Amino acid sequence: MEQNISELQTINNRLQKESSQQKKRMEELETQLTEAQTELQKAREQSNRLGSQLKDLERTSIRQEESLRIANESLAAYEKETNRTQKRLKAQRNLAYGIGTVLLAALVRK
Repeated sequence: MEQNISELQTINNRLQKESSQQKKRMEELETQLTEAQTELQKAREQSNRLGSQLKDLERTSIRQEESLRIANESLAAYEKETNRTQKRLKAQRNLAYGIGTVLLAALVRK
């Protein structure tokens, strides 16, 4: 009977030791879980901030593209107007040369 009691005490001591180790391991795992949850929350917050920044950058990009399109249209209109002006000036110059030539020829004949 004493042997049974001794055996039971040995088993009890072993089980208490295992229980204590399991409790310690469980506390470590709970700490790791809490840390992981904190990191996850930080990552979510950063993701939200980055998503917001991305949307802001996309809106800015769209505005810049629209500004570039308008600027290109303005440059094209300016180029077209400049070409018209150059053609008109060339025609006026050629007309002036023609009139000058006719007047010179008329003066030479007199």
